[in-house]
Amino acid sequence: MEEVRVKGIVLSSSDHKEKNKQISIFSIELGKINGILRGVKSPKAKLKFASQPFCFASFEMVKQGEYYLVTQVDLIDSFYELTADYEKFQKGSSMLKVCSKVLNEQTIPVIDHDVTVKQTPATCTEFGSIEKTCKRCNELLETQKIDPTGHTAGEFEIVTVSDCKNQ
Repeated sequence: MEEVRVKGIVLSSSDHKEKNKQISIFSIELGKINGILRGVKSPKAKLKFASQPFCFASFEMVKQGEYYLVTQVDLIDSFYELTADYEKFQKGSSMLKVCSKVLNEQTIPVIDHDVTVKQTPATCTEFGSIEKTCKRCNELLETQKIDPTGHTAGEFEIVTVSDCKNQ
Protein backbone atom coordinates (compact mmCIF):
# COMPACT_ATOMS: atom_id res chain seq x y z
CA MET A 1 0.00 0.00 0.00
CA GLU A 2 1.30 3.41 -0.98
CA GLU A 3 1.10 5.83 1.96
CA VAL A 4 1.36 9.57 1.33
CA ARG A 5 1.20 12.76 3.37
CA VAL A 6 0.21 15.98 1.61
CA LYS A 7 -0.74 19.51 2.54
CA GLY A 8 -3.83 20.58 0.69
CA ILE A 9 -7.14 22.40 0.63
CA VAL A 10 -10.52 20.73 0.21
CA LEU A 11 -12.13 21.98 -3.01
CA SER A 12 -15.40 20.08 -2.67
CA SER A 13 -17.09 17.12 -1.02
CA SER A 14 -19.95 14.80 -1.87
CA ASP A 15 -21.73 11.85 -0.28
CA HIS A 16 -20.15 8.47 -0.92
CA LYS A 17 -22.09 5.40 0.16
CA GLU A 18 -24.00 5.50 3.45
CA LYS A 19 -21.57 7.09 5.93
CA ASN A 20 -18.63 8.27 3.82
CA LYS A 21 -17.71 11.45 1.99
CA GLN A 22 -15.62 11.82 -1.13
CA ILE A 23 -13.44 14.92 -1.06
CA SER A 24 -11.51 16.63 -3.80
CA ILE A 25 -8.19 18.01 -2.51
CA PHE A 26 -5.71 20.29 -4.21
CA SER A 27 -2.20 19.63 -2.97
CA ILE A 28 1.17 20.88 -4.13
CA GLU A 29 2.64 17.39 -3.86
CA LEU A 30 0.07 15.47 -5.96
CA GLY A 31 -2.09 18.09 -7.66
CA LYS A 32 -5.85 17.50 -7.58
CA ILE A 33 -6.73 14.16 -5.98
CA ASN A 34 -9.84 12.40 -4.69
CA GLY A 35 -9.98 11.10 -1.15
CA ILE A 36 -12.50 9.09 0.83
CA LEU A 37 -13.31 9.99 4.43
CA ARG A 38 -14.86 6.91 6.07
CA GLY A 39 -17.67 7.31 8.58
CA VAL A 40 -17.68 11.14 8.62
CA LYS A 41 -21.43 11.40 8.23
CA SER A 42 -21.98 9.98 11.71
CA PRO A 43 -22.57 12.61 14.45
CA LYS A 44 -19.42 11.85 16.49
CA ALA A 45 -16.98 11.49 13.56
CA LYS A 46 -13.52 12.80 14.41
CA LEU A 47 -12.63 13.76 10.82
CA LYS A 48 -15.96 15.45 10.01
CA PHE A 49 -14.24 18.86 9.75
CA ALA A 50 -12.05 17.54 6.91
CA SER A 51 -15.05 17.21 4.58
CA GLN A 52 -15.70 20.97 4.62
CA PRO A 53 -14.62 23.17 1.69
CA PHE A 54 -11.70 25.48 2.57
CA CYS A 55 -10.29 22.94 5.05
CA PHE A 56 -6.53 23.45 4.70
CA ALA A 57 -4.75 20.56 6.37
CA SER A 58 -2.08 17.91 6.32
CA PHE A 59 -3.68 14.71 5.03
CA GLU A 60 -2.30 11.20 5.61
CA MET A 61 -3.67 8.82 3.01
CA VAL A 62 -3.33 5.32 1.60
CA LYS A 63 -3.78 4.72 -2.14
CA GLN A 64 -6.67 2.33 -2.87
CA GLY A 65 -7.45 1.99 -6.56
CA GLU A 66 -8.32 5.35 -8.05
CA TYR A 67 -8.95 6.95 -4.64
CA TYR A 68 -6.95 7.76 -1.57
CA LEU A 69 -8.35 6.60 1.76
CA VAL A 70 -7.79 9.43 4.25
CA THR A 71 -6.50 7.99 7.54
CA GLN A 72 -5.53 11.12 9.48
CA VAL A 73 -5.98 14.88 9.12
CA ASP A 74 -4.13 17.65 10.97
CA LEU A 75 -5.93 20.97 10.53
CA ILE A 76 -3.76 23.92 9.53
CA ASP A 77 -6.53 26.50 8.88
CA SER A 78 -10.31 26.28 8.46
CA PHE A 79 -10.66 29.80 6.98
CA TYR A 80 -13.56 30.37 9.35
CA GLU A 81 -13.65 34.09 8.48
CA LEU A 82 -14.75 33.13 4.94
CA THR A 83 -17.63 31.01 6.16
CA ALA A 84 -18.78 33.65 8.67
CA ASP A 85 -19.28 36.32 5.97
CA TYR A 86 -21.77 35.31 3.23
CA GLU A 87 -20.24 37.54 0.54
CA LYS A 88 -16.71 36.28 1.23
CA PHE A 89 -18.03 32.72 1.29
CA GLN A 90 -19.63 33.14 -2.16
CA LYS A 91 -16.42 34.58 -3.64
CA GLY A 92 -14.30 31.89 -2.03
CA SER A 93 -16.64 29.14 -3.22
CA SER A 94 -16.43 30.50 -6.75
CA MET A 95 -12.65 30.33 -6.57
CA LEU A 96 -12.76 26.71 -5.36
CA LYS A 97 -15.10 25.80 -8.25
CA VAL A 98 -12.77 27.45 -10.77
CA CYS A 99 -9.78 25.59 -9.31
CA SER A 100 -11.71 22.33 -9.39
CA LYS A 101 -12.65 22.77 -13.06
CA VAL A 102 -9.24 24.05 -14.23
CA LEU A 103 -7.12 21.49 -12.41
CA ASN A 104 -7.01 18.02 -13.86
CA GLU A 105 -6.63 15.04 -11.60
CA GLN A 106 -3.00 14.17 -11.92
CA THR A 107 0.01 12.98 -10.11
CA ILE A 108 2.95 15.33 -10.16
CA PRO A 109 6.05 13.15 -10.37
CA VAL A 110 8.22 13.10 -7.29
CA ILE A 111 11.74 14.36 -7.86
CA ASP A 112 14.45 11.98 -6.70
CA HIS A 113 16.77 13.00 -3.88
CA ASP A 114 20.02 14.73 -4.88
CA VAL A 115 22.33 12.84 -2.54
CA THR A 116 25.44 14.30 -0.91
CA VAL A 117 27.80 12.00 0.97
CA LYS A 118 29.78 13.35 3.92
CA GLN A 119 32.40 11.06 5.42
CA THR A 120 34.04 11.62 8.78
CA PRO A 121 36.93 9.14 9.11
CA ALA A 122 37.32 7.05 12.24
CA THR A 123 40.43 7.48 14.35
CA CYS A 124 42.08 4.94 16.59
CA THR A 125 39.80 5.91 19.51
CA GLU A 126 36.82 7.80 17.96
CA PHE A 127 33.94 6.57 15.78
CA GLY A 128 33.62 7.91 12.25
CA SER A 129 30.51 8.18 10.07
CA ILE A 130 29.14 8.30 6.56
CA GLU A 131 26.04 10.51 6.16
CA LYS A 132 23.89 10.65 3.04
CA THR A 133 21.78 13.83 2.83
CA CYS A 134 19.52 15.29 0.12
CA LYS A 135 20.67 18.70 -1.17
CA ARG A 136 17.10 19.68 -2.11
CA CYS A 137 15.16 18.87 1.05
CA ASN A 138 18.02 18.45 3.59
CA GLU A 139 16.58 15.09 4.67
CA LEU A 140 19.10 12.78 6.32
CA LEU A 141 18.66 9.63 4.24
CA GLU A 142 21.19 7.28 5.80
CA THR A 143 23.84 7.27 8.52
CA GLN A 144 26.48 4.63 8.80
CA LYS A 145 28.75 4.35 11.83
CA ILE A 146 32.42 3.46 11.33
CA ASP A 147 34.13 1.70 14.22
CA PRO A 148 37.37 3.14 15.65
CA THR A 149 40.43 1.69 13.95
CA GLY A 150 42.22 0.88 17.20
CA HIS A 151 45.92 1.12 17.78
CA THR A 152 48.19 -0.85 15.49
CA ALA A 153 51.58 -2.10 16.46
CA GLY A 154 54.23 -1.07 14.01
CA GLU A 155 57.97 -1.22 14.04
CA PHE A 156 59.27 -0.23 17.39
CA GLU A 157 62.57 0.15 19.15
CA ILE A 158 63.35 -0.82 22.71
CA VAL A 159 64.83 2.08 24.58
CA THR A 160 66.48 1.60 27.92
CA VAL A 161 66.95 4.49 30.21
CA SER A 162 70.51 4.86 31.25
CA ASP A 163 71.36 5.22 34.87
CA CYS A 164 74.55 4.91 36.85
CA LYS A 165 74.53 1.06 36.59
CA ASN A 166 73.52 0.80 32.90
CA GLN A 167 75.25 2.93 30.34
